[in-house]
Amino acid sequence: MELGIWLLIGILATWRLTNDITSSIELAGPLRLYELIHKIFSHPRMPEWLKESDTCPFCVSFWIGHVVAVFLPVYGALDWLHVIGAYLAISWAISGAVTLYIRRMQTIYGVDTREV
Repeated sequence: MELGIWLLIGILATWRLTNDITSSIELAGPLRLYELIHKIFSHPRMPEWLKESDTCPFCVSFWIGHVVAVFLPVYGALDWLHVIGAYLAISWAISGAVTLYIRRMQTIYGVDTREV
């Protein structure tokens, strides 16, 4: 498949996971994974900035974009330096697309995507 298709798949996967994790509706998720993530982030020993980051769609999409980019089969026969650069560019592009989508929904429709 082309790079554009893989990026679109990565963007959609990142948006879906971001929306599920930051949703105001308490979702348990597959194998109660989202519930586990919320428990980890609400642990008393967690710093305050981390406790608040599991409800921020921009923060969550940044980290999920990195995880999704690892699994995209777009790196081919690049040497290690180009793989690292491509990985960072793709993960930031995925997170950026999700951020643009969230901001667009908030601006045009006045929708908080965490409540959808």
